[in-house]
Amino acid sequence: MSTAFTRRTLGLSLALGAAGLATACQASSPADGASAGAWTFTDDQARAITLPSRPTRIAGYSDSMLALMDFGITPVALFDRMAPEENSQMKGHDLGATKIVGTTYGEINIEALAATKPELIVTTIYLDDTASIGAASANEVPFGIKDAAQLKQLQAIAPVIALAMTGTGTEVIDRFNALATSLGVDCTASPVAEGKLAFDTAKDELTAAAQSGLVVLPTAPIEGDGIYVASAPADPQLSMFATFGVTFAAVEPDEDFWDHISLEQADLYPADVIITSETNAQPLEDFIQEPTVAQLPAARAKQVFTWRNAPLTYAAQARVMSELAGWLAQSKKVI
Repeated sequence: MSTAFTRRTLGLSLALGAAGLATACQASSPADGASAGAWTFTDDQARAITLPSRPTRIAGYSDSMLALMDFGITPVALFDRMAPEENSQMKGHDLGATKIVGTTYGEINIEALAATKPELIVTTIYLDDTASIGAASANEVPFGIKDAAQLKQLQAIAPVIALAMTGTGTEVIDRFNALATSLGVDCTASPVAEGKLAFDTAKDELTAAAQSGLVVLPTAPIEGDGIYVASAPADPQLSMFATFGVTFAAVEPDEDFWDHISLEQADLYPADVIITSETNAQPLEDFIQEPTVAQLPAARAKQVFTWRNAPLTYAAQARVMSELAGWLAQSKKVI
């Protein structure tokens, strides 16, 4: 099972930080592109990219592009692991001005991408869970890119930067806010400021609901391939929610994020509430009909819910947290 699959193919999204708006949105300094004239940004592979002026034509992997779209940045091109209509996170986004140059992981139409004349290509990189942001080797291939040869093809078109999906949720969101600010976004204005207010409200709702102590199990059931169970400490989003008070089942991953178990092992991690990924996963209505799943206490109590995927923005994560808070509030202790 590849890192690409364990980390993001199933679509469990990443975290937002709880730091103040000023901290998150003023993370960019003149050295990171906030000033007029030459634009410079240092990514999490320690690449210092300098361009004659602030780039306005941005392309990249869907996860990064979804985050930037919530800042009001329209990408000229994006590549994904699936078609836009299959990616629930794309719903509501106008892609009329965006060229789709890849719908299978690692398969990018280089000619089509070059034709959009991007000035910057943005993606992400996954590190060891104990690594800090900025620790990635410049030789590592960022996520969404097949191999070093393909990376060189992209770099021949435009500079490629990678933001690390590791550490705390605060660090992750601060990095995207820093990039957005360097690209000219005013994070103190709408819609980012409104999203931050919604985030703070949802955080309070989630903290209150989590006081019940209900145990939550994040999963991604795959038809014919068992269940992938997420380890909360390995994911910035889930670990952030844990700091807000959510109790997650203690999962021991067989790789760096997931524990892959069979349907016969469905009771391995007892939980009051089960949440299942909505991307690339078995539909909830089918999952709860599996005999070994149907007998689980959470399933019998109708406390199995579809986990909504969302980009790294205040507004999007506010909706996720509010929904999770609602599930916890309506559920009861069953283990």
